[in-house]
Amino acid sequence: MRQEFPHPIEFFIKVQYSAFSPSDGDMDLLFLKKKKLIHLLKYNLPIFGTIIFGYLCAISGLLGKKATSVLSDFVFFLAIPSMLLFQFLNAPLSKLFNFSFMAVFAISTAVIGILTVLIVKKFFPQRRAELGIAFMTVAQVNVTYLAIPIFSLFFKTVAPVIMVLIFQTIAFTPIVLAMVEYDFYMSRSGKKKHPSVAKKLFLKEFPKIILKTPIIPASFIGITFAYYDLKFPDTVVTLFSWIGDTAPPLSLFTLGLSLAQDKISFQKGSFRREVLTLIVLKNFILPATAFCLGKYVFDLPPFWLLTTTLIAAMPAPRNASLFAHRYGLDVKKANTLIVLTTLMSFVVINVLMVLFK
Repeated sequence: MRQEFPHPIEFFIKVQYSAFSPSDGDMDLLFLKKKKLIHLLKYNLPIFGTIIFGYLCAISGLLGKKATSVLSDFVFFLAIPSMLLFQFLNAPLSKLFNFSFMAVFAISTAVIGILTVLIVKKFFPQRRAELGIAFMTVAQVNVTYLAIPIFSLFFKTVAPVIMVLIFQTIAFTPIVLAMVEYDFYMSRSGKKKHPSVAKKLFLKEFPKIILKTPIIPASFIGITFAYYDLKFPDTVVTLFSWIGDTAPPLSLFTLGLSLAQDKISFQKGSFRREVLTLIVLKNFILPATAFCLGKYVFDLPPFWLLTTTLIAAMPAPRNASLFAHRYGLDVKKANTLIVLTTLMSFVVINVLMVLFK
C-alpha cells in the first residue's frame, strides 16, 4: 500500500501552530512570532549540535584521519541514494516535481552564476579554471550535506531537493568541468583557440559523471518505479528506509568534520575583496533573485516560494573544494568561501523562516 507523506508546508504550519490557539490582535501576532522563534531554536539545536559534534571529533582526532572521507563516501554513495529511492517509492510524482519551481531555480542560479563570472573576470582577473570554481561556488548550493538534513528535519521530506540535486549534477557540473578542462588543455597545448575542445570534453565527461554519481541513477530508477507504480519487495523498501534515515544526521556530522579540516584565509587585498563579493552574491543576491522571480514572475504557491528561497540561500557546495584540490587551483579560497557561506547561510535561512509568510 502506497504511503503518502504530508505536504511539507502543511507539516511546517502544524509544527509551528498546533500547540496553541491564539486569538486576534497585535499581542497574538507577537506571540506567534515568539512561538515560531522557539520552534526554530528547537529545530536548530540538533543541526548545530551535530555539526559541532563532528567538528570536535575532527579536531580531537577521535575517529582518525580517514573518518571524513569514509563517512562522506557512505553518505554520497549509499545513504542519500537510499533515501531518494525511499522517497520516490512513497510519494506520487506530483508531489516530487514542480516545473515552475525548477524554472525559477534554474534561471536565478544561471543568471547569478554568469554575473559572478563577469564580475570576477572584470575586477579580479584570473585564469578560466578559477572562473569555473567561482561559478560553482555561487551558482551551485550545498544540497547533500545541508539542504537535505534541513528539509528532512523541518519539513519531514526532501522531495523538493531531489530536483535541485539532479539539475545541478546534470547541468552545472559538466559546465564547470568543461571550463576547467578547457583551460588546462589550452595551457598544455599552447594554442590560443580550439572551439571544439569544450564540446568534446563535455561529451567525454558527461557519462562519467552519471556513472560516478549514484544519486542520478537512483533518482531515475525511483522515477520509473513511481511513474509505472512498480514496487520493490517490502524487505528492500525497509532496507532503503533504514540506510536512508542515516543520511541527514551523518551529512551534518560529516560537514562538521570537513569544516575542521578546511584551511581558510582572511588575507587582505584582492583576495578578501573577491571573497566578500562572492559571499554577497551567494548569500544575499541569489536568494533575493529567486524570491523575486518566484513571487512576481512565476507566481509560485507559498510552499514552493519558500522552498525556492531557502534552497537558493544554501551555502557553497563541497565540490568547489574537491575540484580545486583535483586541479591544483586556489584551495584556500574555495575553503574560505565554503566555511563563510555556510556560517552566513544559517543566519539567512533562519531569518527567512521567521519572516516568511
